[in-house]
Amino acid sequence: MKSFLPLIATAEAATLAVTWSDCGDASTHAKITDLQPTSLKTGSTTTITGVGDLDEDVNGATFTQVIKADGVKVASCSGDASQDVVCKLPLGVGSITLKAQSFPLKAGATSIPVDVKVSSLIPASLAKTNSHITAVSDTGDKLFCMEVQTSKQFAKGFVRQPTNAVRKVATITDEMRAAAPAALDWSTKGATTAVKDQGDCGSCWAYSATEGIEAAVYQATGQNIKLSEQQIISCDKTDGGCDGGDLPTAFDYVKKHGGIDTQSDYPDTSSAKGKDGNCKSNAKKVVQITDYEYAVPPCTGGACKNQKESDMMAALNEFGPLSVCVNADWDSYSKGIYTKKCSGKYNMLDHCVQLVGYDTTGSQSYWKVRNSWASDWGEKGFIRLPMGENACGIADEAMYVKAEMVSEEVTV
Repeated sequence: MKSFLPLIATAEAATLAVTWSDCGDASTHAKITDLQPTSLKTGSTTTITGVGDLDEDVNGATFTQVIKADGVKVASCSGDASQDVVCKLPLGVGSITLKAQSFPLKAGATSIPVDVKVSSLIPASLAKTNSHITAVSDTGDKLFCMEVQTSKQFAKGFVRQPTNAVRKVATITDEMRAAAPAALDWSTKGATTAVKDQGDCGSCWAYSATEGIEAAVYQATGQNIKLSEQQIISCDKTDGGCDGGDLPTAFDYVKKHGGIDTQSDYPDTSSAKGKDGNCKSNAKKVVQITDYEYAVPPCTGGACKNQKESDMMAALNEFGPLSVCVNADWDSYSKGIYTKKCSGKYNMLDHCVQLVGYDTTGSQSYWKVRNSWASDWGEKGFIRLPMGENACGIADEAMYVKAEMVSEEVTV
């Protein structure tokens, strides 16, 4: 028989990711084979259904659930499976209801629905949870065992945009290669703004593009100015706002529009609401793009194993922080050089970020990447990726921008 497992929930208003595993042994009568859906929105009730195979008829059962957050038990409940059994979560953040089953359950394919009700705001202390659920038949036999984990699901948003435009690629000279230092970190030089949070909007592409323009302003003027990613999200109609987009088309928009406004005059709304927002036609043109190129030749298909990371070091030193798109299988990352195998294949890219540095002086060389999932993720908003293997596609789509101030009416 299959049991679902309630996932429990926690985090701020957000989407929660659900992962699961079967924890039964050789004497357990049901093997869990699937659990759907694998995510849920806070502020709503989601029905999650477990499916599996039961090897004998069952006339009755009870189930027990223990919920832990950060290894500490926060809730537990048990009851007769012939009735709805409600397990309330702490702090009034929601409940998990195992729906009543009609007995006898026949051997074969079985499904069990569970309603998960989660409030729109959940304490960060409950953001990462583990639920251990077991069921025992009326004869005392073990029916199933499942472990289910929930965690905040971070928004991404890279969607490659088809275009016939010819994109330029920077020329990396031997002099530029020789000038690249052994270690570089633009984020400690004042060349980048503070780590941002795209929230529940698939707008990473707009954040990465905006951060690239901010870096270009610093390179040209020495000024550190926060620019409006919201303007690109709301007004760039080639890309898809919170449904995703791409770097070249984002830069196209800013150049064709004649510039981009500051964040203070065109503030963010999408991170909290998860919606594109309406385009403001009176946005100021404070900064204009004068040029944008690929820092190294982009990968246009396949495994992308021969990207020029050494040239990307030279480009990062010469042009400043780069806007890059990657395969961001990073939700659970907390610190250190990322060790999980992370494909850089062309069709695996799903997220855009900012490359700010590298270090080749230690036992393992790495890239330093600034994310847009707030400063409480990773290493204060950053992640380190190993160099020399095109980890996560770091060199597949790397771009730099040149920009200039077109208005002195700047609110920093």
